[in-house]
Amino acid sequence: MYLLKSISRYTLLALILSACVPSVSYYNWVAPDHDFKKFDKIAVFGLTRDLQDASDFEVGMVGQLRKDGYLSIPGMTVIPPEWVKDLDVKSIRKHLISKGVDAVISLAVVDVSTRAVFVSGSNYIIPADRSRFGNTYISTYKEIYQPGYYTQSSTFIYEAHAYDLTSEDVNNNLIWTYQYKYDAATPGVPQLSPFARTLMDALKRDRIL
Repeated sequence: MYLLKSISRYTLLALILSACVPSVSYYNWVAPDHDFKKFDKIAVFGLTRDLQDASDFEVGMVGQLRKDGYLSIPGMTVIPPEWVKDLDVKSIRKHLISKGVDAVISLAVVDVSTRAVFVSGSNYIIPADRSRFGNTYISTYKEIYQPGYYTQSSTFIYEAHAYDLTSEDVNNNLIWTYQYKYDAATPGVPQLSPFARTLMDALKRDRIL
């Protein structure tokens, strides 16, 4: 059973379907029997406890899909977060299918790490003074040393999934996984919304869409 790690109860939606995939970091995987068909209606889910960020991602991703001619809807409009605790996997899948959804695309942050990074010190020269001696100007300079220091940076691991709800094997509907790393210059809260374009490009490159 494949279980998507995440940081919110909303990620129970990742259990709509299950499948076995390789346990490898920073990879993309396509189901070997995927037939690369065109989907009729795609639901997009941002799996995060920040519901505003989830909504922004879903709306942005839906916009990207619609530009390419795909009928798509934000996941929150069909499965509101407050429903998740009261629905089991079969009910979620059945409800999506009843709304005409035949594919699901999701994105989540599955790992966050913060580390100390040392920024090396540096020396530089600046003008210090300028004096006149007869018809000659004499400039003096001084050397400034900027000491090194430690700062914090964060690394976020994002993972996206695509599911085919029309698959006859309800236990093996995962058709695509894409995992990638984002290094942030400063610590912060990871966000999904800036990565709609990145995800769309990856879906096209792997011929899921």
